[in-house]
Amino acid sequence: MQNRRGVVYSSGEGAGNLESVTRIITAEEDGLTVRRYLRRKLGFSARAVSRVSQAETGILVNGERAFTIRVLRAGDVLRVETGDHRGPKKPLIPGDWPIEILWEDEHLLILNKPAGMTSHASNFDPDAPNVGGALAYQRGGGFVFHPVNRLDRGTSGVMVVAKSGYMHDRLRRMLHGPEFRREYRAICVGVPAPPQGLIELPIGRDERSIVARMVRPDGAEAVTYYETLAVSGTPQTLAAPDTSANAAESVGVSDAPETSPSADASESSNVSDAPRLSFVRLRPRTGRTHQLRVHMAHIGCPLLGDWLYGVETPLIARPALHSYRLELRHPLTGDWLTLTAPAPDDMRRVTESYFQGGLDNVDMVGDLPL
Repeated sequence: MQNRRGVVYSSGEGAGNLESVTRIITAEEDGLTVRRYLRRKLGFSARAVSRVSQAETGILVNGERAFTIRVLRAGDVLRVETGDHRGPKKPLIPGDWPIEILWEDEHLLILNKPAGMTSHASNFDPDAPNVGGALAYQRGGGFVFHPVNRLDRGTSGVMVVAKSGYMHDRLRRMLHGPEFRREYRAICVGVPAPPQGLIELPIGRDERSIVARMVRPDGAEAVTYYETLAVSGTPQTLAAPDTSANAAESVGVSDAPETSPSADASESSNVSDAPRLSFVRLRPRTGRTHQLRVHMAHIGCPLLGDWLYGVETPLIARPALHSYRLELRHPLTGDWLTLTAPAPDDMRRVTESYFQGGLDNVDMVGDLPL
């Protein structure tokens, strides 16, 4: 298959059986060495160049093995294997867990991760549903798993997986730039004020917890855009039936410091004993752990169901956060991919109960120029 930029893709063809990219050298590229071509034109890292050059069929020029010092000439046909030349360090354990594939080619796949499924198998609970195991079940135990934008266990929605270390490296470098744009939809407790804006607050570890993060001056840069798309019609009581200190301790909330996001949320005027709910659009410009959850809690509007940064609720058993939309420029073809994953059933049930008309009356796109 050849695309509009003259890149030819193959899988299991020719001398090798790995995914590869083939290019015809142009007059402008005449005189480049293979090494420089791989680094400049195909975005190979120095380590990836070294690895592919050691494979018997890793680099071919006009059908013959070539080394990285070879000088390319106009009209030469360069074929480079982009698949993994080594298996996974730790084989994936296949699991029969359904997972929806939204889009796929030889180099990457984009899926819709359900809530309750981790990205990687857990050392503490290896039999728990995880994306790597689900893909290994579909594709065989030799599948090498390269998650690009990892989602928390409780977060559902669009997730990108590279099929090789090379593609993973290309996508990782794009992740928080203009060619890899991610949008989330969430339900938060309270009404953000103002209704749309930019949160620029550094995030670091909460030293009183092994998992929680918090806004702190010495934290890493963290930037989140938000926009309120809808507000519930009537205030709701959202706390779980048992809100005693013992109950809080049982879910790991009591170890949060007084300056943690959950504390900020409880003191904010945006959240009352009977708050309203808001359906919000979120776009992270950075990728800190728990970034969206921490930022929303810090402005006084924790995500519904977020036991760590807000309160538990019988309305939903997880933080109401969904990776809704992805806009991605394919690293090899240059084509733009735009994919969405509909809001899952648990979030839809909340919106149908508390938002007039449910999501049918919500402008899912919004108008914030992100």
